Amino acid sequence: MASYRKPIIGVPASILEVGENQIPAHTSGKRIIDSLVTFANCIPLIIPARADASDTSSLLDKFDGIFLSGGRANVEPHHYGARPFPPDEITDTDRDNTVLPLIRGCIERKMPLLGVCRGIQEMNIAMGGTLYYRVNEVEG
Repeated sequence: MASYRKPIIGVPASILEVGENQIPAHTSGKRIIDSLVTFANCIPLIIPARADASDTSSLLDKFDGIFLSGGRANVEPHHYGARPFPPDEITDTDRDNTVLPLIRGCIERKMPLLGVCRGIQEMNIAMGGTLYYRVNEVEG
């Protein structure tokens, strides 16, 4: 009888300041992790967001797929040739620098990749697309 191995899915973290002292932490929502376990029957592993993104190829060797969750921060506009955001806009440089190379690596390998919300935006940008900042303010 063949044994079944659950797929291991990488979930890139976001940097979020937590606690009274607003200490930066690598985070992923509990609901996201629980949903992956329940509905995808996989083993999700959180990938730390690093400004000096790790060796993408070696990292991808460990996973069967990547899940890109949403997040409250926006992808920095220099990644898609747009003007800088106002200073009060929330961004996540470390996640940007981790996720964009991971996406390109997944595409090269034909590795399963699923994005939700910000994750779809990251996929678009990694493949050369652009975004409208505050799309609700764009005419049309």
